[in-house]
Amino acid sequence: MRLRPSLYPVLALLAALPATAPSFGLTFVVDRFDDEPTATGCSPFTASDCSLRGAVLHANGTAAADEILLPNGVYQLTVPGVMEDLGNTGDLDIRADLTVRSALNANPTIVQTAADRIFHVLSPSQVAIFEGPMTLLGGFANGNNGVEPGGSIYVTNSNSLSLTNVTLAGGSSQGSGGCLYYGNGMSGDNLTLTDVTVTGCSSGSSGGGILVVSDGVQVLFERLLVENCHASTQGGGLDLRFVTGPAIVQDSIVRANTAGGPVQQGHGGGISLSFGAHVRLVGSSVVGNSAGVDATPSGGLGGGVDISGATLELRNSTISGNRTRGGFSPGPAADIFNATLDLDHTTVVDNLSGNPNDRAIRLGNSTLIFEASIVEGGCFESFPSTMTSQGYNVERPTDGSMVTECDLADPSDVLTAAVAVRPLAGNGGPTPTHALAPDSPAQLLVPSGTCAAEDQRHAPRSLLFCDAGSFETSGQPPGPWIFADGYESGDAFAWSDETP
Repeated sequence: MRLRPSLYPVLALLAALPATAPSFGLTFVVDRFDDEPTATGCSPFTASDCSLRGAVLHANGTAAADEILLPNGVYQLTVPGVMEDLGNTGDLDIRADLTVRSALNANPTIVQTAADRIFHVLSPSQVAIFEGPMTLLGGFANGNNGVEPGGSIYVTNSNSLSLTNVTLAGGSSQGSGGCLYYGNGMSGDNLTLTDVTVTGCSSGSSGGGILVVSDGVQVLFERLLVENCHASTQGGGLDLRFVTGPAIVQDSIVRANTAGGPVQQGHGGGISLSFGAHVRLVGSSVVGNSAGVDATPSGGLGGGVDISGATLELRNSTISGNRTRGGFSPGPAADIFNATLDLDHTTVVDNLSGNPNDRAIRLGNSTLIFEASIVEGGCFESFPSTMTSQGYNVERPTDGSMVTECDLADPSDVLTAAVAVRPLAGNGGPTPTHALAPDSPAQLLVPSGTCAAEDQRHAPRSLLFCDAGSFETSGQPPGPWIFADGYESGDAFAWSDETP
């Protein structure tokens, strides 16, 4: 039995509950911007005796969960020395429960100028919390024969991590997790990212932006933006493995990320899921990502998402404008192998392959489920798979015929040769969406018993019949909208022709 959409926010809140609330100890107010390791006094009565590194070293030596308060400014990490885990050189090694928080009205930046990452969270720490606004700029994980992970933040050995209103920018790793690597989390641990931006990160392996390798950890990403990141092999934006929670990604955007190289096949330009991972995307957009490189034989699979031995549920979400490039380039929207992809009130459009004969979704020994969704670009089975319609879908076949390419054979499904949606735009809400085209067959297609309470923008759905796909025509999203016709979106189709 499938859960109704009204239960998804409840599940998200349950996933967000911390396993253990730390008891806070001392508060260290950093009062200098250099990287002096001996400035560990952090006394409120002594000036210039508390650098950021000094505060971390002091906190590591206390039993309680301490707090570091950062006034506004730029904190530069300059002490060289990689592969050291006590915090004296290179990165800042957190070895005790700790909160790093921006001071009131402050927006500090921490810059790594040496050849090392920024933070390393390891035992005996159990909880690390970062509360912004703040920016972690740069960071480079190197050493250990070129496989060091986590360019900006590296978390391992059963720790909970929480980031709120934090930007990770420009981190890189020779191994995995260009900006963030979270590994070895266990049952009871939490990984929570809220209002986090991950941008311009790169990895020499997988997880250009973020890599999570953990079984049992509760994962919740809310209003996460991952953009312009690159992985040499898979998961240009996100790479999640083993996470079975399921991991919940809500009101988030994964866009303009890439995976692959001239001699490396790219898997999952936006998102890669594997090793039994179970992920639920709610109200989110995976747009403009690509896998593979043009004019190379290696090519790419899954421009938007690549799912291998895993499960992805899409609820009120959009998969659009993704590409696969190179000689072998199937599945520009999604490539799934030994996996399950479940679509509910989701829009899958405008995804293109370097091979015009490829279809938007490729399946190999997998299961694909559609309900109240819009899909164009077709489906292709490389190995026998199961495609199931649970009704009220709109399909636009690639060849313009009225023959389904995704086995959408329920009597309530609609095949159309017409364009069902307008271009991707900001139509209100936290993520970009495709508004429905005039007279779209998706309008008022779905009976109320199947309708989600809201669309992707958090606009209410109609009471009697609602629209298929992630956008509800009759609903108005919350927010300070000046023009009722969507003028702010930049979508000229939404602008009124009437002269006031």
